[in-house]
Amino acid sequence: MLFEERLKSLMKEKRITQNKLAEKISVSEASVHHYCRGENSPRMEILIELAKFFDVTTDYLLGLSDIKKYQKDAQVRYEGFDESDYIYCPICGEIVGCNDESAEDRPNYCPECGTKLLY
Repeated sequence: MLFEERLKSLMKEKRITQNKLAEKISVSEASVHHYCRGENSPRMEILIELAKFFDVTTDYLLGLSDIKKYQKDAQVRYEGFDESDYIYCPICGEIVGCNDESAEDRPNYCPECGTKLLY
C-alpha cells in the first residue's frame, strides 16, 4: 500500500479532516492535500509527527511494513538459539545481542534504556 493510501486510511479510521490534521501536525492544509493525492511526500520530521499522531510506525506509513505499531515488549528469538545464547541488558532485561556475535557487532548501549553495556 502506498503512503497516500495509508494516510487516507488512517485519517478515515481516526475520523479527521485534512484541515484538522494540518493543524495537529503544524503544516498547511494544502500540504496535507498534496500528501493525500500522492503529489508530495512529507519531510522526515513531518513523517515522524504523522506517525506519532496516528500511533503507527513510519515504516507502516511508508508502506514498508504491515505492522502498525512497534511491539515494545516483543523480542526477536532466533531459531536454534536458547536463552543462554542471548546477551541481556542488566537493567531492563532487553536482548541486546547473541553470544556468537563478534564484540564489534554488539551495541555499546541498550537500545531500550540507554544503559552502557560492558561485555
